[in-house]
Amino acid sequence: LLMFSPTSTGTSLTRQGLPYVFRNIPDNDSIGIEAAQFCERLNWNRVMIYYLNNSYGEDLANAFELQCGTNSVAILDRSSYENIYTLYDYSETVKSWKNNYTFDAIFIAGSMPQIAEIVSVFRDNGITQPIIGGDTFDISTFFTIGDNGSEDNVYCVSNFNMASKNQKFIDFRNAFIKKYECLPQNNTIKSQDITSITQNTKTSQKIKNEKSDAVIKEILEAYKSTHPNFNLEFEDIE
Repeated sequence: LLMFSPTSTGTSLTRQGLPYVFRNIPDNDSIGIEAAQFCERLNWNRVMIYYLNNSYGEDLANAFELQCGTNSVAILDRSSYENIYTLYDYSETVKSWKNNYTFDAIFIAGSMPQIAEIVSVFRDNGITQPIIGGDTFDISTFFTIGDNGSEDNVYCVSNFNMASKNQKFIDFRNAFIKKYECLPQNNTIKSQDITSITQNTKTSQKIKNEKSDAVIKEILEAYKSTHPNFNLEFEDIE
């Protein structure tokens, strides 16, 4: 059975030796590495980590911290939070950091809408340092949660660029705007990717008759035709 995952960044998903499991998004290792290298390039050499205490948050936080060690970026403190945490809990963490550390940036590994609330609380408590996160920093949510410009100086790792010159993307974006009168969201684009890839292959008919390497090759070629300039890049939420 062929499986595509347009949203999972779990590192283990595509490392289990399953020949017909694919993702069209970088895994947590790739996102963590890119975020750490971004900090190094901007001389953010003292960083705090705040992560959701589940498999996704811990996986991404671990990847980021490991790469920071390679890039000589110091992790001054690392703290986790739970899904049940309130604004008060976030405030206690940020107050402790302000009183005990001098840092350049904060890396948050979590999911929307909770991370938008966290960023808003951090800003309310006087944290002006840049905040970095993974692709779960859904852009539109930052403009609907908080009224203190919390999206300012916030960055996310993204493999999705609304200004892309890819004609297939432009056609889809324009058709989406015409029908729904709004820009497509990140996950909408990823789902469209899957549709485009499967339409450009005959994989469903070939799986029963061909070896896995032939199937994989065809899917990769279809993906390249959809994303000729695929790469990870940083996006400023602002």
